[in-house]
Amino acid sequence: TGEKIPADLIEKLRAAKNFMVGWAGLRQTGLGLLDMAWHTTDPANIKDIAAFEDEATKETSLFPRLAGPSSASFSHIFGGGYAAGYYSYKWA
Repeated sequence: TGEKIPADLIEKLRAAKNFMVGWAGLRQTGLGLLDMAWHTTDPANIKDIAAFEDEATKETSLFPRLAGPSSASFSHIFGGGYAAGYYSYKWA
């Protein structure tokens, strides 16, 4: 439109720059824990996937998990070169 962005809007954008960044880091840590749990547990000992996921991520979960296993949609932990190494996102 060619209109100048109001200074108060720019200030609001700056203030929101780090909004939820802590949660994002915590989520990545939880995903790393889940990855390590899958790769350090004998599959024969996993009777309930949802309970397994809850136990693996309990220290980093802020919100209730959606129904159903989340590992099925987390492709990094079983392929793509990150199997048993997803934690390296945070380590790096």
